[in-house]
Amino acid sequence: MKKRLSFAGLLILAVLMLGGCGISAEKAGNSDGKAPSGSSDIVLTAATQTDYPPFCFIDENDKHTGFDYELLQLIDERLDGYTIDIKGATWDSMFLSLDSKKIDLVSDEVAITPEREKNYYFSLPYLEIQSCIAVKKGTTGITTLDDLVGKHVVTTVDSYSEILENYNDSHDEKIIIEYVSEVTALEMLQGVANGKYDAHINDPVMMHQVIGDNNLDLEIVGNPVKSDPAAIVFAKTPDGKSYKDVIDPVIREIIEDGSLAELSKKWTGEDYTPDLKDYE
Repeated sequence: MKKRLSFAGLLILAVLMLGGCGISAEKAGNSDGKAPSGSSDIVLTAATQTDYPPFCFIDENDKHTGFDYELLQLIDERLDGYTIDIKGATWDSMFLSLDSKKIDLVSDEVAITPEREKNYYFSLPYLEIQSCIAVKKGTTGITTLDDLVGKHVVTTVDSYSEILENYNDSHDEKIIIEYVSEVTALEMLQGVANGKYDAHINDPVMMHQVIGDNNLDLEIVGNPVKSDPAAIVFAKTPDGKSYKDVIDPVIREIIEDGSLAELSKKWTGEDYTPDLKDYE
């Protein structure tokens, strides 16, 4: 059994290098990418958010936890010759850091989309994620994307904004997309609750938890507008391809032996693991 994965804590956010938003290039205390003294493992630096429950967040004990955090721990335990070091980050900074080789991979419920596949390698999918609409309680007339035409929908630049953009590209009447950056899912949902925005699209598991934990006057309406596979993201480089090649067999193993299903049930209440036959 390999040694336990380490987490550098929120201190990393204080030393972000890309315009105040990047990730430190040091890996497990070493700038050369080697594991700590006494280990011959190659250290892979992974980034995940700290404000996206139940997938990746800081708990009441000020510890990084959640589905993706424990997914990386599970992979680390089975990945011979490598140690995964997790860093906390914001959504925007993770991809900047991946592009600039300050980190090696991102695990953060990232949906596989054609646009992203042009720029990144993706692991085998580890979860099926849905996209749903949240509105202020009592709102009538909004259950589908068509109902959002002329409405103000708050989003960051991510797979959920792509849903809105793709809709607008194929329709004459448009959804009003309100882009924000460096904000949490909670802050976007609060904007809907206080009437600043009409709606928000995101993962329903996360939104149910945030709405409940913060007693927000919101509800999730209609059927999911989209379902996508989520996967670990690597730079589109020879190193990125090599990391994908060693991690993919581990993902297959934890899906086939049921370990990932148990992790999904623990954090979401349901088994959202994909059928890999659909992606072969």
